[in-house]
Order: sequence, then structure tokens, then C-alpha cells
Amino acid sequence: MTKIAEIKEESPSLNLTVKIVTVREREYENDKGKGTYYFGIIGDETGTIPFTAWVFPPTVRQNDVVELRNCSVKAYNERLRVYVNSRSEVVLRPNDTMEVLRTYVEYKVKNLTTRDQYVAVSGIISGIQERKYSKDGKEGIVYNGFFRDETGTVRLSSFGVKLKEGLKAKISGARVQEYRGRIRISVNENSVITPVEFPEPQIPLYRITELANGISGIEISGICVLVGERSGLIMRCPECRRRVEGDRCEEHPGETPVKDLYAYFTLEDGTSTIQVSAGKDAMKGYTGLDVEELDYTPEERQSVSEKVMEKFLGKPVLLLGESVMSGQGLNFRALEVHPVDKNVISRVESLMKREVN
Repeated sequence: MTKIAEIKEESPSLNLTVKIVTVREREYENDKGKGTYYFGIIGDETGTIPFTAWVFPPTVRQNDVVELRNCSVKAYNERLRVYVNSRSEVVLRPNDTMEVLRTYVEYKVKNLTTRDQYVAVSGIISGIQERKYSKDGKEGIVYNGFFRDETGTVRLSSFGVKLKEGLKAKISGARVQEYRGRIRISVNENSVITPVEFPEPQIPLYRITELANGISGIEISGICVLVGERSGLIMRCPECRRRVEGDRCEEHPGETPVKDLYAYFTLEDGTSTIQVSAGKDAMKGYTGLDVEELDYTPEERQSVSEKVMEKFLGKPVLLLGESVMSGQGLNFRALEVHPVDKNVISRVESLMKREVN
């Protein structure tokens, strides 16, 4: 029998005795019809490895020990993975127990994807807030906050495990998920949080072409080459946050719409372009417009639209915010907008000389 730690390259056939660490199923449909495949993590006393099974006994569950005969190993997304197909055999060993050595691939925040369900990350824990919740009749506490390294920031949740504000830590066994186009991680009692020391990370500046995932706490800089004509003073529903064209929201007619400032523009930095949105908080310092001081009249709306166009179109800006995946691709949500000064120009020049990782 091959041990997982011995798997170093692709192989057409090998035999393993492993424990099912996690298993999930997913339906698919192709030109041959519909079906179901299974995927997750398997492990033994030497390590863990992801697997995909096109044939999987319904009696096998998470934490079962099984013998996998005539399975194969292939590289997928630059990582080796075990495959179980129609030529393979899965034998349940109900009387066996196994302690699994959990191993995780270590990631930087900017490279996190749902490709690996559990990972190791190192960074700073911040912004922790405690909230009680109820599930299946049981009460619990979830701690929500942020996790930051030198490449960006993601949201962090911990179920039952109290997190220390400002702790520099390595988290092994963090679960990676995507929620509303943004990457987030979570920890539980099986995760290992180890204090570590490293220099305080600075907010990273990126070329647009380098952006790939939904992460926050990053900066981009470029020239606004196009400003949406509907940018300016608008009304929003306070419940669903949708733009309201009339005097009430169709979904929430009982809610009174509130004023908001909004800009939608295209930013170009010489490497690519990205669609950017900015709200009242991001725009106030840059445009000098305070939504509370504005009247929602045709004349005021026209004046605000002209001011937004003047401040953005053709102007270089520095944006602090987050990249977000949507049905139209990757967008950027600006939380702060700043004019470009000599310091920013120097940072951009250094950035453009940097090799792409």
C-alpha cells in the first residue's frame, strides 16, 4: 500500500488505505447524460490529499476508513489529486481506525480560491465582533472580523473559538468559501491557531491585470477614462439598497427612500481596465460633496452630476477598496478615493517595474 506522503508525481495506478476526512457530492450534466460525482479530502498518518470519485459506494461516510484499489493520481490546478473511476474499487474497512496527519497548502490572501477547501494562512486578526446565533435549537457564538497579510484582506469567521484582536497568527485548517463574489475564511475547533511574528504588513498596491479574486484591503491607481451618466445624487431603498427611480421601492413600498451619492466609472492603469463603483463615504473626501447637505431637486442633481464628472473623468486617482466577482467579471468597490500625489506616482513607478508573481 502506498502512503500519501509517498505520492510525489502522477501515477496511472496505485492502492491506498485512507480515512475519508471530508466528502461532498455534486451533480453534473454533459452530452452523455446526468450523473453525480464525489470530492473531498482523504488522509492517512502521513498526510492528506484531495480526491475525486466518479464511482463511490453510498455506504461510505465521512471518517470511514477505506481501501482504494487501482486509483490514479493526476495534477489538477497545479496540485496532485487522487481519482477513483469505474476501474477502481472502494472497500470499506468498518473495524479500522486511523489518525490522520492533517497537512495544508499555505496560501497568501491574494491567492485564496475555493479550489482548496482547507488551507493554511498567516496574517493579522482584526475587527472582531461577537454575535450569538441559534441553529437546530442550539445556541452558539460566532466571531466575525478580518484577516490581513501583505497581499490583502479577507473576512474571517470563527464558530465557538474566540479570536484575539490584533493577534499575528498562522491558521492551519482555515476553510475557504466564496460569498457574494468575495473570498472569506472560517475556523472552528479543528483549526489550529499559532501565534507568529512578522513585520506589520502595508496596504498593497496592485496593477489591475494582477487582480484575480474577491479580496479587500487593497489599492489600485489609474485614470478614469469613462464615467457612467447615471452617476451622481440618487435615491436608495434603505432595506434592499437598490436604486429607486420613483418615490418608492417596488420591493419595499413601505420604506422611505434615502439620498445617496454614487459613481460608476472605468479605470485604466496601462495594464488593463476595471469597472469601479464608489458610494457617498468614498466620494465625500474627494469631491467635497456631503449627501446630507444636498437637496434632491432636478437642479441639484444636475449640479452634482457635473461635479462628479469634473472630479473623475480624465483624472488620475488612487482607490482603496475591494475586488468583487460578479456575473460580468471582476469589479472594484472603492471605499476611499484619493488624488494622485508624488508619493503615489513613486509607488506606481515601482509597481510597474515589479515582476508579476
